[in-house]
Amino acid sequence: GRMMSRFLRDQGHSTCGLDMGYYSDVVRTNVVRNNVETVPEASIHQKKDVRDATVEDLRGYDAVIHLAALSGDRLGELDPKWIEQINLEGSLHLAYVARQAGVSRFLFASSCEVYGAAGSQKASEYTLPEPATDYAAAKVKTEEGLDRLASYDFSPVYMRCARAYGWAPQMRFDAGLNRMVASALATRQIPLANADRWTALVHIEDIARAFAAVLKAPREAVHNEAFNIGAESENYHLGELAELVSREIQGATIAGESASAEDSSNYRVHFHKIRRQVPSFEPRWTAQQGIVEIRQMLEQDGLGVIGVEHARVKQLRNLLEAGALDEKLRWKNEVAA
Repeated sequence: GRMMSRFLRDQGHSTCGLDMGYYSDVVRTNVVRNNVETVPEASIHQKKDVRDATVEDLRGYDAVIHLAALSGDRLGELDPKWIEQINLEGSLHLAYVARQAGVSRFLFASSCEVYGAAGSQKASEYTLPEPATDYAAAKVKTEEGLDRLASYDFSPVYMRCARAYGWAPQMRFDAGLNRMVASALATRQIPLANADRWTALVHIEDIARAFAAVLKAPREAVHNEAFNIGAESENYHLGELAELVSREIQGATIAGESASAEDSSNYRVHFHKIRRQVPSFEPRWTAQQGIVEIRQMLEQDGLGVIGVEHARVKQLRNLLEAGALDEKLRWKNEVAA
């Protein structure tokens, strides 16, 4: 969210964040006063659960970019009702109040994970989704619900992002390419399961670039449309990614590990549609460039920056065990800055 906000402000947009704050410790330069977080880029960040968003919270805005969701490696170890309550019901509630508030464009961060185990046959936006996880199933159901909310005055857009990587103010090291690079530097081992499995990658800056392009696109080009977000060249076997990391980080070797039981995704993706209907979107990053970026930033900041708050599910477990969250993943008490 912070990367998206920063990129949009650089494009001339005025932004306001709304966030639950589960991972706020990741950025320690922020100050919270009266439930409003002030960040260095001078945007306003309201600390609130999307499940509690109101019409008044969203009145006066031209667009909503909805990124909030439970995510991360080992997500299947959590109670599936939380995914339904937050990722599905929370998303549709937010969209409903946005429409009531007069918001004209609603950009939903969906995922290429909706294609499930499509295999080597490339999936397009017209491929029937076959979600293999509760997370992906919630994305599909949210898209279906948003389709029912679409109207002349309310345009949902389904941004099916490839697997994200790259450096950001609020880092994640719990999955994908980020995890491979962090592990290679910290332990000289690159974790790899199912080397032949396909995945599609996209840098977080290119995700922000795509959202910015869709915000400015004519309504007729994007209204109630799904777009795969990424680049044709960025479809990889997981084994290829591990090899790229091993070549970049001297002394790092590939180490096999057990696959996450709930993740059987295996897909390649076409990205022609967004390039055709939103030609201003031009992805700029490759996985190789991302590996170099993450390595350089970790070497610059020191490996000590990697903490439990950088792994989504681990952080939630810590908050639950500390008694900070209730059985619905709501804060029991206001968390101090």
